[in-house]
Order: sequence, then structure tokens, then C-alpha cells
Amino acid sequence: MTTQNPILPNDAEPIGTQPWRRFFRALLARSAISGIATFNGGTTIAVTLAVPLPDADYTVLIDASENKTFWTTSRSQTGFTIHASGSTSVTVGYTLMRR
Repeated sequence: MTTQNPILPNDAEPIGTQPWRRFFRALLARSAISGIATFNGGTTIAVTLAVPLPDADYTVLIDASENKTFWTTSRSQTGFTIHASGSTSVTVGYTLMRR
């Protein structure tokens, strides 16, 4: 299932009607989701999203303070896995951007 494109309703449409509710739902579904994950001396950590997404069509941006390579796998509606190129105990920030 793909998220609707947030098309702005007609100016004559009163706020609170179905077209406006669809617009705000679509806009909210495309908002960025941010969080943190802390490695526990290993090379992988599973991240579970508090609220599942409608699909796995998103990009994960990772911000880490350590000079290692980080990447993600196993993206799904409920979460993803972050990998590190070596053992670490760093806390990384992540931001999900819906496509």
C-alpha cells in the first residue's frame, strides 16, 4: 500500500471536511521519524518502530559519532536492523524519510 500524495484541497473546501482530513493524513504519513539506538558492544542492533508504517518504502539516515561504516538491512513496516563495520558501543541517531 502506498501513501496518498498530499494534494491540497480546493480553497472553497471548508476545513474539517473529508478532503482536508485526507490531506493532513497524507502529510503526516510523510513526516520524518527520528530516534536513537545504542549498540551493546556488537555489530548489529534491531530497531523496532513504536508505530508501524504502512509499508517499507523509506530511507534511513544514520548519524554516528564513530569512524565506522554503518548501514541498514531488513527494512519492514515494523523496523529495521543497523549494522556497524566493527564492534562498538556507540549511540547512533536515525531518521526515517518516507519515499
